[in-house]
Amino acid sequence: MRASVIEDLSEVAPDRVLTEAVEPSAHLKSDEWKASVFLGSMFAGHDTVHHKDREYVRVPVHINSAEGFNDRIRRTVSGVFHHFSPYMKDLCFNEIGFRWS
Repeated sequence: MRASVIEDLSEVAPDRVLTEAVEPSAHLKSDEWKASVFLGSMFAGHDTVHHKDREYVRVPVHINSAEGFNDRIRRTVSGVFHHFSPYMKDLCFNEIGFRWS
């Protein structure tokens, strides 16, 4: 599967990516970002953690895995790749995902 790209933070780009990559029967877990709260209604279930209220986990709801993966991307880019071409970003992100798994 080719990685989907989110070009901006509007609701349109995440909507496209989620509908392409995630089954409607999935249970979405997110923070309180407005776009994800809106998009959560498209799935079988949706729970959020409220970072504004200093809530980071409510068993079994958390987004630590997603935040950890994003951190892994930042560390890999700065420590291994240093810089990569926009044309190669899908390849690099797929490698990071493979190593994460």
